[in-house]
Amino acid sequence: MWRDEIHAWQAVVASDSLVELAANVRTEGHPGLWFAVLYPVSRVTSDPVAMQLIHLGIALAVAAVVLLAAPLPIGWRALFVAGYFPLYEYCAISRNYALGALLLFAFCALYGARVRRPLLLAAVLLLLAQASAAALILSFALGLMWFADEWSSWRAAPIRRGPAVAALGLWLLGIGVSVVQLSGARLVLHSFERHETLEQGRVLDVLSTPWRGCVPLPRLQLAFWNSNILDGVAGGDIVQAMLGVGLLVVLGGLFVRCAPAFLLFAVGSLGMLAFSLLIYRGYLRHHGHFVLLLMAALWLRRALQHGAGGREGAAVSSGGPPPWGAVVVSALLAVNVAAGAYAVTREWRDPFSAGQEVASFIRAQGLAGLPIVGHRDVQVATVAGYLRRPIYYPSLGREAAFLPWKVGWRRPVDDAEAIRQARGLAARQRSDALVIFSMSGARRPDRIDEAMRIRAFRRTIVPSERFELYLVPRPVPAAQWSGAAPDPSPVPRG
Repeated sequence: MWRDEIHAWQAVVASDSLVELAANVRTEGHPGLWFAVLYPVSRVTSDPVAMQLIHLGIALAVAAVVLLAAPLPIGWRALFVAGYFPLYEYCAISRNYALGALLLFAFCALYGARVRRPLLLAAVLLLLAQASAAALILSFALGLMWFADEWSSWRAAPIRRGPAVAALGLWLLGIGVSVVQLSGARLVLHSFERHETLEQGRVLDVLSTPWRGCVPLPRLQLAFWNSNILDGVAGGDIVQAMLGVGLLVVLGGLFVRCAPAFLLFAVGSLGMLAFSLLIYRGYLRHHGHFVLLLMAALWLRRALQHGAGGREGAAVSSGGPPPWGAVVVSALLAVNVAAGAYAVTREWRDPFSAGQEVASFIRAQGLAGLPIVGHRDVQVATVAGYLRRPIYYPSLGREAAFLPWKVGWRRPVDDAEAIRQARGLAARQRSDALVIFSMSGARRPDRIDEAMRIRAFRRTIVPSERFELYLVPRPVPAAQWSGAAPDPSPVPRG
């Protein structure tokens, strides 16, 4: 696991109550549902493997719902489940996005019973809005589609006003609660997003997101994650932007004969594009929601065409999708299967992050009890999560077990300052000290002052999560010197 996965687990482990958890994750840029799911398990164990098991269960549930409940051709269902996002991005990588996918498809599965159980559907939309920012957009689009469809059907089969109003209120409550939670991260997101909104490069980047999400073929390299096969090609940014726009137009054409499904796809797509342009550009994990949206729109179009809740879909005109639609959808799903197979094969050979390997090495060498200094804190927090202990961060000037996202609370620190603070920590605790450096910059020398490098971990899929370990020897008081310089450092066994 890498830092964003471990970060969520550290947040729940470090929180002694739900109130403290809410304060810790206030600036995360995510609503609280994933943290709330993890919190009860963190009361039983601090082992991050527990989070992976929970996430695996959610990912399997997504696959089961799609395979067993979706009114789509079995080939499409199988290809989707074996595709890049359900197989890798939302399965192997433990984040909150799989939870959003499960709630999205649960809504689709329940939609046929929406007249009899509107409050249940509204509750699913409320929870969906709490999964992530992208899931909030999908919840908004689904709710608009649902209530627009109900409004158009009232003349044919009027529904009870009381449950409908209550369902509307529940859905809007979920939207509002999620927006309030996300607003706590506005300063943090602003510190990340330094481009002008309408800058040409930013606009092209955002317009390329449907292409990158629907065609996640990576570059064939170790650091393949978040890359696209057209990256680095001359004029690739313009080409990807044109392909992104063209792909949205083509996919939108699949739903022109079904007004509710078209509304869902249009509002969801435009909402995600607007979020990327105005708030946060995002990465492949965010752009993959275009694929989820496509599957949901195909699912609900089929449900509406066959009649839902015992009546024919009033908003659906006669006829099915265009004849070319099956070819387009099949091709996109097949491309996703190829991308998923490559990602799984690549990670089977190479670690995603070196965090677990570093923690295992530290334990095997008997160094886990030493004072440990980490720089940079964001990346080294992965190692701390696997060690299941706080470590000292020079950028903070103190030990920490969890690093909440805040603006202005860190100060810039270079390698020399990190070593200086490690020496001070070693002197205070009368012990050797271990320094963990992230290898996100240039390769460091074997020695930095009196600190000696003892191991480097240089082969990972995420380049910023490669690490170097340095040992700072315990300072020897001058009174103990016998004319010769002290041994610079003990060499770890093995």
